[in-house]
Amino acid sequence: MDSFGRYRTLNLTTIVISLVFMWAPTVSAHQEKEIEELKAHIEALQQRVEQLEGQRDPQLSSAVPSVSTTVDSGKPQNDKGTEKTMALPIVLGDFPGSYKVPGSDISVKVGGYVKLDFIKDLDFIPSGDTFVQTQIPVDGTPNARKEGEARFTARQSRINFDARTSSPFGGFRAFLEWDFFGSSNSDFLLRHAFGQLGKLTAGQTWSTFVDISAWPESLGYEGPDAGIFARQGQIRWTQPVGDSTTVAVSIENPSGDFSDPVPGVDTSDALNQWPDVAAHVREQGPWGHLQLGGLVREIQFDNGMGQSGDVVGWGVTFSGRIYMLGKDNIHFQGTYGDGVGRYIQGLIGARSDAAPTGSGKFETIAAHAAFAGYQHWWTDTLRSNIGGAYGEIDNLGGQPGTAIKNFQSAGVNLVWNIIPRMTVGVQFAWARNELKDGRDGIGRRIQTSTQFNFD
Repeated sequence: MDSFGRYRTLNLTTIVISLVFMWAPTVSAHQEKEIEELKAHIEALQQRVEQLEGQRDPQLSSAVPSVSTTVDSGKPQNDKGTEKTMALPIVLGDFPGSYKVPGSDISVKVGGYVKLDFIKDLDFIPSGDTFVQTQIPVDGTPNARKEGEARFTARQSRINFDARTSSPFGGFRAFLEWDFFGSSNSDFLLRHAFGQLGKLTAGQTWSTFVDISAWPESLGYEGPDAGIFARQGQIRWTQPVGDSTTVAVSIENPSGDFSDPVPGVDTSDALNQWPDVAAHVREQGPWGHLQLGGLVREIQFDNGMGQSGDVVGWGVTFSGRIYMLGKDNIHFQGTYGDGVGRYIQGLIGARSDAAPTGSGKFETIAAHAAFAGYQHWWTDTLRSNIGGAYGEIDNLGGQPGTAIKNFQSAGVNLVWNIIPRMTVGVQFAWARNELKDGRDGIGRRIQTSTQFNFD
């Protein structure tokens, strides 16, 4: 019997003896002596139990958290059964919000949130649940004459699974995350699926060229169209240099996105022979962070019928978040490059990596983009974000008049944590889209959100 069993037995014994003392008739002097000796013996045993109680593992001392599991004895069962139930204690893990897997040194955590958005478009936005500024209809098109729509959507809701432990090579981590922005509301979209061992990362996650920690807090799904945005398969090495500086280098999934270079050839003829190469240097401190990133990539096509092309693209980006008074902060990013279009949020899928010139030569397209914003904390739970963004590409002669020329946006919101796990907010966003032929369009959106976190 363990110490807790003895403790319960002694308590019961003490109660029984006390009742006997209470109801027993008058006893002789000899009996009184025996009773006193018995009392002393019980007190000694009680002190021993208290000593054992103090020696218990404090992580196991809580009477609430435990996991019950049923174990089959393997013997024939009678009418009452022979299954045994044993309680396994829940032990806190090695990182916030995690728990140890029973019988192992692996810490796991299930996280994510449930989020409901109400969206009211003051102008027609064909991208629906997202606010893709470069898809805003321009003057003279049928969509430009449509009225804005309203909708409720919970597609931003997401779930993730995080497992970590130690290894002879450093920390070990496996991470998975999904949301519901697949082809329909019921389809999972894989956001992240990567593993880490020491300084090595392998899997799908944010590109090394991305600085997601510089992005503004937005109620929308897509963030600023002028921001660098890519989640893709990669192998990355991250090397600390000193106390506050890290250097990261990766090879990542290639994907050419160009205007039709010659008749009969389009992006379906993209030839992705070599991975993109990305790197960044990051300086981090209590004041915030700064990050300088670079990218080199090859953009090719080959239709298998003697028509092919091959150009080299590159890009640089500088970003950061700097804390001002209290938790107030400014955040920003600026990007310039040749053939970097598919990494700029608003130009994804816009065939802006490369295009033919007026003479038919296949060349990369120069692009630049920037965003900046300010976050102000009114109280410890109430905050506002305000900011703007701008992006532009230097169109080539071979691009059609419907190619993107530039785009701008601005927005403001108010976000409140009613309780630590529940957030509500309201946001207004404005954007303008201009094409190569000079036509433009305006989009305006009001959005409210209610989010329930479970991590």
